[in-house]
Amino acid sequence: ATYPDGAHDAEALLIAGDGRLHVVTKGETGPVAVYRFPAQLQSGASMKLERVGPAAKAGAQSRITDGAVSPDGQWAVLRTKSALTFYRASDLFAGRWTAANRVDLTPLKEPQGEGVALGAGNTVFVASEGGGKGRPGTFARFTCAPRGSAKPLSAT
Repeated sequence: ATYPDGAHDAEALLIAGDGRLHVVTKGETGPVAVYRFPAQLQSGASMKLERVGPAAKAGAQSRITDGAVSPDGQWAVLRTKSALTFYRASDLFAGRWTAANRVDLTPLKEPQGEGVALGAGNTVFVASEGGGKGRPGTFARFTCAPRGSAKPLSAT
């Protein structure tokens, strides 16, 4: 796939509830943005991605290292080295940067926070690469519980 506005660094590939693939750029060389693959994927063909909505400003602490979608397709999460930001999937995939909640991961003291996955039962998994001097990578699991039927998730 190619971006419509030049090359970007990206580490997050998300699958929406409707099966559409989305890429979220890292924000390393420009703003963070959501790009969507065409609805009909073609094997062996180079496809042009479509940017969805406006880009968001990125700083050193807000570079996207991964992302995931909940099994029910209702929530999406973007990970930075030190935080998780939850969005209603419909908002993120429409290019609306309206965060539903943010979880600070600095208490985990990860060497280099990189991965996130959302599992059944509101389970969140986070992983870190190892650090210098032989520090091993880390893996943590926690749950997020809905605060109410129309309210965002919160870490517990």
